[in-house]
Parts: sequence; structure tokens; C-alpha cells
Amino acid sequence: MAELSHPSLDQTPRSWSGLFGTVGFLAAIALTVDQQLDTSARVLICGAATAVPMILHDLLWLRVHRRASAGLMQDTRHFSPKRVLLKTIGLITTLAIIAGAYWLFREYHGQFYAPFWRCLERIALPFAILTVPYISWVDAHMSEPRDGYYQLGALVAGPLVGVSRRDVDTTVLANFGRGWLVKAFFLPLMVVYLGKNLDSVPGRWARFDGFDGFTGLYDLAWLGLYTVDVGFAAVGYAMTFRVLDAHTRSAEPTMIGWALCLICYQPFWSTAERLYLHYDNGNGWGKWLADLPWLHDIWGSAIIALTAIYVWATVSFGLRFSNLTHRGVIAFGPYRWVRHPAYLSKNLSWWLVAIPFVSIGDWQDTVRACISLALINGIYAARGWTEERHLSRDEAYLAYRRQTPWLGARVRRWLSKKPETTG
Repeated sequence: MAELSHPSLDQTPRSWSGLFGTVGFLAAIALTVDQQLDTSARVLICGAATAVPMILHDLLWLRVHRRASAGLMQDTRHFSPKRVLLKTIGLITTLAIIAGAYWLFREYHGQFYAPFWRCLERIALPFAILTVPYISWVDAHMSEPRDGYYQLGALVAGPLVGVSRRDVDTTVLANFGRGWLVKAFFLPLMVVYLGKNLDSVPGRWARFDGFDGFTGLYDLAWLGLYTVDVGFAAVGYAMTFRVLDAHTRSAEPTMIGWALCLICYQPFWSTAERLYLHYDNGNGWGKWLADLPWLHDIWGSAIIALTAIYVWATVSFGLRFSNLTHRGVIAFGPYRWVRHPAYLSKNLSWWLVAIPFVSIGDWQDTVRACISLALINGIYAARGWTEERHLSRDEAYLAYRRQTPWLGARVRRWLSKKPETTG
């Protein structure tokens, strides 16, 4: 495979960063599995054990803060107390708006999100202490310091420090707002999912009976893989820092892009799946293949393999994972061979897990289940299309897309390849 040539495309093997994060994450789980800890403590310990190795690797080895994409100058500093003040006001305003939304929407009032609130309580003081020093340092080094925080601060309090509201860049401000909306929606959700999975690990580990029984191994692998997935997702939504070159370049600008993404997550998914896209006929692959142990183990192994590819795709993002945002072009891991490997592997695994094509009674229910899952596959295909349309505003992604086909195009290319002949 030829090297990607666009100068702004991240060609560094940043997937090593994901490997270090995975090792830290698994080590934290191993060290805490027998400890009596509440959910928020497990989440913060495992999150820190995941993030810190990646941060150290990215800063000390890859030196990501020196990349042009980070937008930080190395030899020039232009500290401005006025800008720092407006940016601090912009951040406080942002957090106040999000807190107001959490207060308003009853979805966030129940016990489901309780682990997230406890995590916030634990990190509130360090966050408050470090905020102004971090804003000051980044502002002094930014090549273009009038970012979204500045624009919002200028909108709220600009006239108090001699900055006219007419100078506010509404395009920058709108993109900034969309980026924070992504974080406000997904970070609590991923923290809760991570907490639930971490709480399940001790019990699942205690029931694990070694490698003699495939079912126990399958259950542990399934839980472990998806725990890594949501762990990296939670870290990714939290680590949107410019100094790590993990900041949001742009957020999805279209309503259709947002709708296609959000329908795949709670609380929207439960309603959409139950009322319109229900595909699980209650059969399940384990029950179906219970009398064929050799096929049962092969089938389950295929599910785990597809899930592993899906999680590998998440891990490849390192600190950059996020829905609906552009935080850099990923061209390694499974993304080196095919576009959208996460969507592809996850959607294929659902067919193997739910086996909607296996009838347990009414053939019409079987047909409906297959069509429903196919429609879900279509939603993910449409998500891929909207994401590509968004990312294609970046020349680096266009370079990646020209070289990396969809799976279907790669298969057609392989099938149409003429066999070599020997004289």
C-alpha cells in the first residue's frame, strides 16, 4: 500500500498510543477487580489509567503539540489578560448552559446518570484549579487565539472590556456550540456505560471457569471488549484538549447527520428499536446452535472476531474518539485497509448474534426482523455517508478517501484482478 502523501494527514503510527492506553486500562481493571469501590471511583481510576499513558506517549514521543494541526506556536508567545478573561467567561457560560439543560431535561434526573454526577463531584476541584492556567498557556501559544471560548466570552461580556459584539465570528461560535453539544450528550452516556460494565467485571470474572468452556470465555471476551470500547469512548469525549492535538476541528453541521447518529443511542434508540426497528426474535445464536458444539464455537468466535475489529477501530483513535466531530484523520489500524471498519464489523456481528433469518414460528416475523436489521444497517451506511461529507472539507481526508476504498469496492477490485500467468 502506497504511503499517504498529503502533508496534513496523520501518518504517525498513533495506534501505539491506543495500545498503551489499552494496557493501562486492563491493568487498572486487574488491580481494582477485587476492591470494594463505588462506580465513580472505578470509572475515574480506569479512565486515568487509560488516558495518562496515551497523553505521555503523544506529548513526549509524538510531540503532538508541535504539529501544525494543533495550532500552537513554539517560539512566540502573546499573552493577553483580556483574552484569557473572555475565554474564561466563555467556558463558564458554556458550562452554565449545559448545567441548565441537565436541570431542565428529566432524562438526567434519575439514577441512571448518578455515576456521572459523582464523577463530576470528584473532579470539580482539580478542574477549577487548573482551568485558568491551562487557558492562559494555550492562549499565549495559539496562532489564532480567537477561538470559540473567546467568541462566546465576547458575546457575553465583550463590551465590558472594550470588545464589540459586532466582531463576534458567528461561524466559529456555532461550530464551538455544536462541539460542546456532542460532549454534553455523549460524555455522560459513555461514563454510565463504562461504570455499568466495570461493575459487571468482578462477577463475570468470578464465574469464569477457565478455557475449558467456550460459553464462559465468550461471555468474558464480549464484556471485556465492549468495556474497552466504552472506556476509550469516555476518555475520548473528555480529552478534547488542543495541547494534545485532540481538539475539535469541526462538528457535524447538518441536522440529518445528527439525527442519524443520535437515533443509535439512548434514550432515542430504545424507542426507535421497540416501535419501528425491532429485529431480535428471541432465538439467539447460542440456543440455535446448542446441539452443534463445533459450529457453536466457530460461530461465537466469528462474533468475537468482528467485535474485536470494532473495538480495534475505537482504540485506533487513541485520545481522539468522538461521534459527529472532526478531530483528525485516522489512517491506521483497521482504517488503513477499509473505510468505516467499526460500522462494518459491528453491523455484521448483529446478524450473527440475533440471527433474525432463523424462523421460530411465523415466517412474516422472520421477514420483518430481517428487514428491520437491514434498515438499521442502512442507518449506519447513511451515517458513514454524512461523516464522509463532513470530513471531506479537509484535504487530508480526501487524500485518505482516494486511497482507501469501501469494503465493497475493495472486494470488486480483488475479484476483477486478473490472475498472473507464467510462461
